[in-house]
Amino acid sequence: MWDSLLLAAGLGATSVLAALGGLVLLTVLQKREDAGKARSIFQEGEDATVFLFDGEVLVDATPSAYRLLAGSRFDDQPWFALMERLSTRFTDLAARLADVEMLGSLALTGSMRGDSRPIALRAEMRGGLMKIALVTPGREVATHGGDLLTVHALDCELQDLRDASNAAPFPIWRALPDGDIIWANTAYMNYLSAVPRAADVAEWPLRALFDLTPAKGDAKGAPLRRTGPDGKGWFEITSRSVDEGQVHYALPADSLRAAEGALQDFKQTLTNTFAELSTGLAVFDQARKLQLFNPALARLIEVPVETLLRRPSLFAMLDAMRDRNMLPEPKDYRSWKQQMVALEAASVRGDYRETWYLPNGKAFRVVGRPYPNGALAFMIDDITDQVTRDRLFRVELDLTLAVMNQMDEAVIAFSATGDLIVANAAYRALWGHDAAVLARDEGPLALLEAWRSQSAPTLAWTEAEAALTGGADMPGEPREIRLLDGRLLLCRGLVLPGGGRGFAFVQAKDIASPALPEAPLALSA
Repeated sequence: MWDSLLLAAGLGATSVLAALGGLVLLTVLQKREDAGKARSIFQEGEDATVFLFDGEVLVDATPSAYRLLAGSRFDDQPWFALMERLSTRFTDLAARLADVEMLGSLALTGSMRGDSRPIALRAEMRGGLMKIALVTPGREVATHGGDLLTVHALDCELQDLRDASNAAPFPIWRALPDGDIIWANTAYMNYLSAVPRAADVAEWPLRALFDLTPAKGDAKGAPLRRTGPDGKGWFEITSRSVDEGQVHYALPADSLRAAEGALQDFKQTLTNTFAELSTGLAVFDQARKLQLFNPALARLIEVPVETLLRRPSLFAMLDAMRDRNMLPEPKDYRSWKQQMVALEAASVRGDYRETWYLPNGKAFRVVGRPYPNGALAFMIDDITDQVTRDRLFRVELDLTLAVMNQMDEAVIAFSATGDLIVANAAYRALWGHDAAVLARDEGPLALLEAWRSQSAPTLAWTEAEAALTGGADMPGEPREIRLLDGRLLLCRGLVLPGGGRGFAFVQAKDIASPALPEAPLALSA
């Protein structure tokens, strides 16, 4: 019995060990098969350059493939780096590779630039991945150990850079930190050959055509402006730092200098013109910095010229004016700031026009106007005398009206253009309307219609209309006017200074005033 149990146990253990061994063997065989498949993806011969892409993501590549992509502009985008390297060798490569997912495979033959030997490209889909293989003929290897395709790509890129720099129509050169020039393009060498050299001057390092030592007036970090090596023409030199030195570019600047000169002459002409104006002018750029002003501005706002020459901002100039009581004084500084912000906003819209009454008694007319590129201009006129004259005229007018209101004669006056100037109290009492309101709402000729409507037909109104609209003179003798209520008026025309016209109405007390016949009243009804 025990022997049977031992035998059964032994057989069981043997079965378990056999199963485990089988599993181990199966795992090893599977790993070998996977490894073989992985090797087979890159098994294209010793001269093959192979890429494995998942879409545009590089999954794996051979060492020579990584070397081919090195130095491309698309360091972090291998797919675009590969297209850049191969686009000159295979026509419409990106579009043709896009068809591989549908066709399953693609085989192309191209050539290396400057080399008659062919280069083969094979692309195929494997397990959802695209395998791209490049095969160069034979087993030729560059002397430094790199594969032929990579070396050729680098040589072509180097030649492209040489061609681009030598084709540039302006000098380009590279200098070490100590200033020695170790490389220059064809344009630089052509200028260099045209400049005579002394017998004791060495040809290497290359002679410098331009003095790059910063001079007085050179803005820090800005391109240097220098004359040409033959003393003719101008160049604008831009420098860029690179490893172990700098690269310099000398761009012709004759046209730029001519344009700057023309602009400076134009600005000088404007400045001279503005200097003769009595209107103060201030022009601010888009950043609201003062760019142009004339002497009248400094004189009007009483801000020193030295302050204006420092190109203050709009608000800085207004602050300086406020400190000198050259601005209308608000109740508090906060409200003043709000007014200045509103001033800028209105000027940008082009509708800022205000009269400033200053604490010192002066009056300024200020106009703000926008200009192209966000510029802003302010024009300031001293209208103190004009305001004073207007005030005196208003006082005189009020005094004259007060005297006229004491008269029994009804008087109304018009300007040379036919606008109402004044009508006294006797006029309002006689005709029963406010002449100013009627003329404003319906026009001056509406007054004539009011007169006609309250009187019998008469030639006097025709003559009055001719005087107002055509500038004719009223007859010297008074005209009789019969009102509908029977009163008789005498109307005489007045000739006023400046071409104005006026009319005076007085009731004729010595003439009987019989009632008008019924017929005309019936007709008017």
